Amino acid sequence: LPQTHTVDRIMALSQRNLFKPSFGVELIEVFTYLSTLRAEAGLRKIKQGIPQDNYLNPKDLNKLQREVLRDSFKIVNEFKKFITYHFKLGMIS
Repeated sequence: LPQTHTVDRIMALSQRNLFKPSFGVELIEVFTYLSTLRAEAGLRKIKQGIPQDNYLNPKDLNKLQREVLRDSFKIVNEFKKFITYHFKLGMIS
């Protein structure tokens, strides 16, 4: 794929009918949600004077955020299975 932005790549895969358009929409929503959580956590660390990293403590999230995060990981796992199957990554040792 010539696209370099994650959302553009997901859209391109969806347009090529490699998966259902609804799954592409879910992937974009998940990517956006996870990116937002990561950015918010980074900003909190900056405000607290803590070195910024990519760690997100689920205990810092409210109940709804944790539930959405859990659902997001399910969608990511579906995508990982798709990638593994589509590109036959399970055959590589």
